This record gives sequence, structure tokens and C-alpha cells, in this order.
Amino acid sequence: MSKHVFKMRFDQMPVTIEIGGLATQTDGSVLIRYGDTVVLSTVINGEETGQGEALSLEVQYRLSSLVTPELGVDAAVNEIQPKLAAHRIKQILEPLLPKKANQDIQITNTVLSYDADCAPFLAALLGSALALGISDIPFLGPIASVAVAQLDDNTVILNPTSIQRQQAEMYALVAGTDQGLSFVNATGKSMSEKTLSQGLMFALDEIRRINKFQAKIIATIGKSKLEFKKTAIADTLKSEIFKLYRKQMLATLTTTNSATRAAKIKTIKTSALNYFKTSMRVETNTQALVLKYLAELEQAMTRQLLLDKNIRVAGRALDALRPLSVQLNMLSTATGSSLLQQGKTQILAALRSAKIKSNDVKAAIQINTHFLPIRGESNDDFQVTQQIDWLDHQYIRNALTQVWLPQADHLQRLNLDLEILDRDGSILSASTNAAMLALLATGALVDSAVVSVTMGLVQHQGKIVVLTDISNLEQRFSESRLEIAGTKQALTAFQMIGQPIVMAQPELTKVIMQARQAQLALLELVKQAISI
Repeated sequence: MSKHVFKMRFDQMPVTIEIGGLATQTDGSVLIRYGDTVVLSTVINGEETGQGEALSLEVQYRLSSLVTPELGVDAAVNEIQPKLAAHRIKQILEPLLPKKANQDIQITNTVLSYDADCAPFLAALLGSALALGISDIPFLGPIASVAVAQLDDNTVILNPTSIQRQQAEMYALVAGTDQGLSFVNATGKSMSEKTLSQGLMFALDEIRRINKFQAKIIATIGKSKLEFKKTAIADTLKSEIFKLYRKQMLATLTTTNSATRAAKIKTIKTSALNYFKTSMRVETNTQALVLKYLAELEQAMTRQLLLDKNIRVAGRALDALRPLSVQLNMLSTATGSSLLQQGKTQILAALRSAKIKSNDVKAAIQINTHFLPIRGESNDDFQVTQQIDWLDHQYIRNALTQVWLPQADHLQRLNLDLEILDRDGSILSASTNAAMLALLATGALVDSAVVSVTMGLVQHQGKIVVLTDISNLEQRFSESRLEIAGTKQALTAFQMIGQPIVMAQPELTKVIMQARQAQLALLELVKQAISI
């Protein structure tokens, strides 16, 4: 491909996009120059995965040897941040790729040059989305990301400089398509629902402008898209399972007693495995597909009950929280500990504090997360669970560091261990809550208690249903998952991940307000549990 150069702006900063002439043995290669930040993004459409109809997406985000801490790179790109950036890019892009493609896709972002005022993550996501867009890989883009900040004079700006990021009252990383927002990671000392809503819509307007520019590039030089193959047995099997067990599954899901419901679902699984083994001679390696499609049927029927009749499995109201119990200081060797049970999710948090010798070192919360394997969970699912949640440590830090007063605590470093003992949804919020309770148990100085709640957004034909304190099953069929953390006075962290959600500002504000009410209700439950 001959070289093509396109120019645009990220707010006030120039952006140059170079396509062609570099990494020509890839399926898509894009060089982004954003100020003095330079990122090369490439995509490879690899071999078939051999995993039925499972899409495999690998994202790498690496720093060139020219980019080192000695050259002034701050915490935005060194140490753990490349792993976090790669994970975030994967979270944003994966929902826009075909779910049922038997294909291995690899995206690599190489940061070649770094400008502290021009975040390389924004360039990397733009480059990754464009590389997919111009390649032959089916992709529901364009998609772009911007940063938005509220300064202390209440001015809202896009893509703040390094100094502005540090001084901002609210800072958010936002991504979306023309349809709507698909990813938000926001933090602040005292975010209001109105400020957050306005900031997100301000960001979405800029995202749509960038996506329009991308669409012109793709229309000019993009390749024709491939049609990924699906296995014949997969199509036949799924169709038969949905036809044979749809009514039985729907009736089962209206059973309010959880033990009875679980037993009935187990009976359906046993019946299906026996049927397909005898009638279709299903081999052992295909039995996993039978269970997979039964799980998809369960999700589909649960979603149908919700959208058609506003019925939630187990009979819980849409805005209802699950029961909560707390035990503090169960570990005598920890500085502070808590055991939190939120529904069927159970988290043990232990904190150990240590003084930081140098006043030049910023106080920090170091987090380690451990997951116990649970009954009925495959080895692959267990690995995915760990990969997803340990990178969300940033959310926990964002939530807690806004209220913890390390200066008054003489610059302590807190080592937090999270043991995920049982899980049924809302793991990140429950971990945040357990961590906050352990922090209170240490006697550490805090402004106010923080709690977090996880919401599910389900959208169909213009209708949006908001679910409070979601279970694993609800998380799987929700278009988007939303985490919101805060004190009684204000929000301290906000995160949204999933499919693009079509919402005007009034709808977005309503969703945030509903999440805020749930968070405040949970805060009262926590206070009652520990008598504060």
C-alpha cells in the first residue's frame, strides 16, 4: 500500500495519521503522531483458533526502549500501566468484533515517543480502531477515546495536559461509537451526578467528530471485509437446543426458590447431554458446546423475562440490593481486615500498613487478588475471571484514595490482599467495599466511608432497563456494566464497560442518579452492619 497521510486535531493538539509504508506484513498498520507522542498500531488476522466459534483477541501495549522513566515518563505509561492500557483497549474493542468467529486476532501498540501532555493511550486506541477499520477483519467501528476533566473553576476541558490532570476535580477516560458510550473510567474528589453526566456528553460529541473522520479514511483506503466461517455442527446444535428446551427453561427461570431453580436447570442439562449423545452422537469434545448453548439459552430467557415483563430471576425488584453482612478484624495478624458477604459474593480483605521512608514517594495502595476455584467453573473461565479483575485494581484505588488521608497518616503504604472466596456478580464493587471496611478497621484517617455498587444496563429497541447489584447471569446478558463508588456527599469513582449504549443526556443523568441512589442505599446497609 502506498503511503497516505491524514491530519486532524484532538481538541487543540494536532494529530497526524500515517497509513502505509510501515509494518507492511500486517493486515493493518497505522502510525499516530499526537503532539510529540508517536504510537504504531498494527493488527494481524491470524489462524483459525480451533475452538469452535470462539474469537481470540490479544492486545499488546509496549514501550519502545526509547521511552524510559529516565526520560521523564510518569506513572501514566510505566510499570503496570502498559498491561492496564492493553486490557482497556481489549475491553473497548472486543464487543465490536464478531463474537462467533473462529479466529485469532492480534493487535500490537508500540509507543515510540512520549509527550506528557498527549496521552499515548488515546493515540493507541485510535490507531488500533483504524487498523481494524482499514483491514479485512469485520469490525463494528469506528470507535475513539478522549479524556475529559473538570478544573477547580468548574470549567470542563478535553484531553487535559499532565498538570491539568493532576489538578482536576474530576478526570475521566471515555470511549464510544456514533451510537453512544461504551467505556468510562472516571475519578474525582467530589464528583456530582450532573457534572459527570455533562462531562460524558461533552466527550461523546468529540468522539463522534473523531469517528466521522475515521469513517472517511476507511471509506477511502479500507479493504473489503471477510466473512468468518462458523462450524456446521455449531449452527445445528444451537438451533436444536433453543427449539427443544426454550419453554422448559423459561418456566424454570420463574421459580423463585434458588435451590429448586438450580436443581431444575441441572436436570435440563443432564437431559440435553443424554439426548444429543444418543440422537446426534455428540462426541465428548462437543459436549462443552451443548452446555455452552444451554447457558446462552438461560441468558436469553432471563433477558426476555426482564424486557417483556420486568421480571428478575429470583423475584428481586429491579432496584433491590442483595443481603449484606460484615465481620471486622477476623485476622489478628493484619492491621485491619473484613469479611464481606454481598448476596452470594464473599470477599475477605486484609490490610497491612508500612511507613514510607522517603517523603518524596507518594503514598500508595498495593493490591493482590486471589480467586478460589469454584464448583462448576471451567479452567478457562477461572483464568478469564482473574485476568479481568486484577486489572481493575485502579478502580479500587480511585475509590479509596479520594478519602484516605495518607499525609495525616504519616505517608503510609497500604498492602491490600483480597481473597475472592465466593462469587456471583458485582465482584469489583464487593472488593471495593471489603477494602474500605478493612481500611476503617485499621483506624486509618479517612474523610468519609466509600461504598461501591454494580449496575447492569440492558437495552433493546430503545428501551433501557437498569438493574441494581447484578448477579453473574445478569452481568453476562447486560449490554453494559456500570460501577459507581462514593461517599454520602459525592462520587469518587465511576466505571462503565460494554456495548455502546444509546442515551441522550437526560437518560444518562437518570441512569447515573439511579446508580447513585443504589450506592447511597448500600452505604446505609454497610453503616448498619458495622454500627457507624
